Amino acid sequence: MKLNKYMNKTLVISIAFTMLLISALFIGPSHSAHATAVTADTVGVTHVKGLYNFASNKDFLNEGADELLSMGTKVIKLFFTPTYATDYPFNSSWGTYTNMKALAQSTYFSTVFNKSFNTFILEAYEFTSNDFTDGMTATEVANVKDEFYQLTKYLMQTYQGTGKTFILQQWEGDNAICYPAGTCNPGSTAIQGMIDWLNARQDGITQARTELSTTTGVHVYGAAEVNKVTDARLYPSDMTKGNATNRVIPSTHMDLYSYSMYDAGFPANTSTIISNLDYLKLKAPDSSAFGANNLYLGEFGLPENDYLTVFHKQNAQSIIETSLNWGVNFAVFWQLYDNEPKTTFTGRPTNSDTRGFWLVRPNTTKTEIYDYLKGIFTGKSIITDDLNDWAKSYSHSANWVMDTVSASSYFEYDASRAKRTSNTTENIIYNKLNISDFLARIYYTGTVSGKVKFYASPDNSTWTLLSTTNDTPVSTSSGWYRTYFKPSGSIPAGTNFFKVELSNDANIFTPQLSEISLSYTPNNFTDDLNNWSNAYSHTANWAFDTSSALYFETDSSRTVRTTDTAENVIYNKTNMTDFSIRVYYYTSISGKLNIYTSPNGTTWTAISTSKDIAVPTSSGWYRTLLRPSGGIPSGTNYLKVEILNDANIWTPELSQVKITY
Repeated sequence: MKLNKYMNKTLVISIAFTMLLISALFIGPSHSAHATAVTADTVGVTHVKGLYNFASNKDFLNEGADELLSMGTKVIKLFFTPTYATDYPFNSSWGTYTNMKALAQSTYFSTVFNKSFNTFILEAYEFTSNDFTDGMTATEVANVKDEFYQLTKYLMQTYQGTGKTFILQQWEGDNAICYPAGTCNPGSTAIQGMIDWLNARQDGITQARTELSTTTGVHVYGAAEVNKVTDARLYPSDMTKGNATNRVIPSTHMDLYSYSMYDAGFPANTSTIISNLDYLKLKAPDSSAFGANNLYLGEFGLPENDYLTVFHKQNAQSIIETSLNWGVNFAVFWQLYDNEPKTTFTGRPTNSDTRGFWLVRPNTTKTEIYDYLKGIFTGKSIITDDLNDWAKSYSHSANWVMDTVSASSYFEYDASRAKRTSNTTENIIYNKLNISDFLARIYYTGTVSGKVKFYASPDNSTWTLLSTTNDTPVSTSSGWYRTYFKPSGSIPAGTNFFKVELSNDANIFTPQLSEISLSYTPNNFTDDLNNWSNAYSHTANWAFDTSSALYFETDSSRTVRTTDTAENVIYNKTNMTDFSIRVYYYTSISGKLNIYTSPNGTTWTAISTSKDIAVPTSSGWYRTLLRPSGGIPSGTNYLKVEILNDANIWTPELSQVKITY
């Protein structure tokens, strides 16, 4: 069997923008039957073949699994293939395994399967040597069926009563049948071969389930994955495009169908996501296990080093929220540690050596999407400060420096930590609304007892010392240790300020604060612009447009200028941290809208924004969302939305303003 599982995604992504422009012309209604909640049980992360690791005392498979558990997800995707030793290489002494059941019994996989994940999505490949592209013989079909039968039987008998679910899928069907997808006609033999291969996998799973029908508290399902749904939808008669969707899966009988989504635009276009899911649902046969609601996103992501950093989170947020609202069962992010090099390097890569399919970078810093996903998993908003600078803190005392030396020697590649510069007690303060939890990573030599303290305050004036606990210290090198501090009890309700304090000690180089993560609950404000009750103020020449809702996706009220003058709307919320503004416009929005922030309603700062890729709505009208392309200045209490003078006073129209504060 061909196992092209690590094909570079450059070609997939490079054509996405072209396809997006075409796909906008084929927007159809959604056919989803239910919405799926965005939770730790439906959003997951992949861990496979990362180019770097961090833990010196843990095998790579379980290092990544433990990192994802610490984030809070209950869904993990792993590769389960004959190339297991290169899939998970660091700190690992793999045995020799000749089939999938034996691999499941290995120390590393049995350890990870016993962790507290609820769903394991496994990119599973049999160890027998087959190539479906030249057709599947009866013997090959039997061998595939038997190996999946044996694995399923083992998983059901071993993990019965645990509530665990195992999903066994293959990798991107369109690339597997013809790489790169869209460049060749695989022919009828290869198409039938893939059908027979996928059905053999499912038949083995189904046979084991039937024989063990009285076994409860465990589920094993089969899945087939496609990845070129936009091609399949737009070019259904082109034999070089969309073969897995159009010509393979309609003849299969899988429990589930996975979509590896890199063809919906960057950041992903919501209409394209919906149209592609609608189309895939029409092609995917219903299953007895899931009925018609048998789709999930097995893979999605964006290489941070190839696109603007702000797109990294926007892409993930758009895909997660849109697809789960449509009704997919899971959405799985690619991935924890990057597996794709950007340059040729030797040894451990730097951040710039890889493409940026990551949550954690080689220098230990975490991406914005790490906090976004952890917020989903925990039901809180998360901020992680990697202590590379002071941008995320509210204030700090004078005698600090960022220590950037000896990262690989003592600090597990952490490129920057905060340490004191004098034998004095020093502090760092954070300001977030309703802080409810924290986790602080500390490196130290000698002892850390009594040297690190944490405080909570509602007002930055009255402080309460928090009781804390720390995990068993891990030796890093030459007498240095790493430990994590967390609260041993609850943080007082109404905590809006958080202080970490390092006590005076003659050894000013220890301890060092490496990272701190805070959980908090911000306020969320939405103005649907049905009237002026939610605005702080507005200029005179506005009206509420309640006509032609067809052009505006049934939005029944928007604000529009009444004269050819610049008009604005101002909002007042304390300590704003984020916003999104939904705008409808005709033909173009370029140069027609400005956003400003202010601490006092008098001094204004223009804010750079990014726009979602425009979605055509009707008859030349488009919808887009504007968000800050960088952080909002600390202490922002006012937001001004300004539409500039233009003879076409009926465009653009403001539809909705959302503010987090």
